[in-house]
Amino acid sequence: EGDEYNSAYFDRHAKFHHYRPTQLIITGIEMDHIDLFAGIDEIVAEFRQLIRKLPPTGLLVAVADCPVLRKLLVEAPCRVLTYGWAAEADYRLLNYQALDSGGHFEFLSPDGSTQALEVAAIGRYNAENALAVTVLMLNMGFSLAAIATALKSFKGVKRRQEVFARQGETVYISDFAHHPTAIRRTLEGLREHFQTHRLIAVFEPRTATSRCNLFQKELEQAFAVADEVLLAPVYGAGNLAVEERLDTDQLAREIGAHSNRPAQAFSEIEEIYQQLEARAGQREVVVLMSTGDFGGLYSRLRGLESV
Repeated sequence: EGDEYNSAYFDRHAKFHHYRPTQLIITGIEMDHIDLFAGIDEIVAEFRQLIRKLPPTGLLVAVADCPVLRKLLVEAPCRVLTYGWAAEADYRLLNYQALDSGGHFEFLSPDGSTQALEVAAIGRYNAENALAVTVLMLNMGFSLAAIATALKSFKGVKRRQEVFARQGETVYISDFAHHPTAIRRTLEGLREHFQTHRLIAVFEPRTATSRCNLFQKELEQAFAVADEVLLAPVYGAGNLAVEERLDTDQLAREIGAHSNRPAQAFSEIEEIYQQLEARAGQREVVVLMSTGDFGGLYSRLRGLESV
């Protein structure tokens, strides 16, 4: 995560070039980090260089569902195995089922056999990530049984669909999502998993990319599965020109118009807290999406548990 960032102020190349991997998993390539890259072509150039540096004896495991990545696979100097939902994937996902804890998925192997696994982390995209790891580990000599045991015990990482508080029937979740694709897929995973709860998306535009209007249109669709959307003010808005800044008022209007569900843009984080405090205990999943401390919102919502 974030290894395409510059290594240091004196080394403007991506960090991952210093890792010199022999095995590599790439789950997709999209535009992000507008503070470092002028466009998608610059990001692709970094990944192209990374792929070309793999040794002939190495292995590249790549998602088959990303058109941008697919174009680079022919440049790999080593064996390439693909995975995903695409019909041409070497390891093809066949289905996914949300469970009370995690998910169950089946995939088709290159030998034509169908295998099933469970993963403790929730969300369809976590099944995709689990399959990528499975492909790598199988080809490194690990047994499917050993992989299955590990996947069942892996609960995920901090601030990725992390339940950080509960109050009555309200579940509070922290997630690092800030890119439109990450927001959409996070919300889809939660929607599938918490089907009897209302899903409340609370978003703080805090990264260099999310604070800008680069993804103004894409964000309108990213929140489509949420039952309600609460938008915090753009972090450090005063440091951005108005014509470059994400317009949260417009975003709230467009979300409401497209999904016919309530969306509000707030001028103060305190107003968001007051609304969440007033409805605490209801049958809702409240997911806070921010790369920071959300103006102290996390700690204050934790405090509701003792009220």
